[in-house]
Amino acid sequence: MYKDGLMEKLTALIITFNEEKNIGRCIDSLLPVADEIVVLDSFSTDNTVAIATSKGAVVHQQAFAGYKQQKNAVLAMAANNYVLSLDADEMLSEELAASIITAKKQYEYNAYTMNRCNVYCGRYIRRGLWYPDRKLRLFDKRLARWVGYNPHDRVEMNGMSTMEHLKGDIIHFAFDTVEIHRQKNDKVASLVAASMI
Repeated sequence: MYKDGLMEKLTALIITFNEEKNIGRCIDSLLPVADEIVVLDSFSTDNTVAIATSKGAVVHQQAFAGYKQQKNAVLAMAANNYVLSLDADEMLSEELAASIITAKKQYEYNAYTMNRCNVYCGRYIRRGLWYPDRKLRLFDKRLARWVGYNPHDRVEMNGMSTMEHLKGDIIHFAFDTVEIHRQKNDKVASLVAASMI
């Protein structure tokens, strides 16, 4: 809703660990839409914190407790009710940024979904099981929490929520090489097994 003739504010949320390669690009894409950018870092040993701070993000640090745990923790740090969650290796397309700005003029829904487009070895994948890869990432934090098995977390809204789909894509820079894909698959398999145990 409008407040004092202004758009309702939006906080962008990111969790990080050694994301110096990605964090600048992610934050740059958020600057046109976010009134506040909050990063929860897991004590990175590279330049992640310095880059995020230089771009105006508010950076907090705590030991990594799990993906959904970190995302719920940073959720509580947002100054605004509406939040937009991105991973550090993601960015907003220009079309999605424009859609979010339009939604901010008067939030008519509690939650907004959007498509995610994965970039694999430099190629945008817009077919098969990888697209549209719909994600719920913009929502009223008062009605939401992160749930699921790590690292496959998801936002769960309460039963009274309303939802709309936005035009545009989250661009996800998934894997630069096949070897990185293999290594990440091994890591994810271990995390899922630990969560299930």
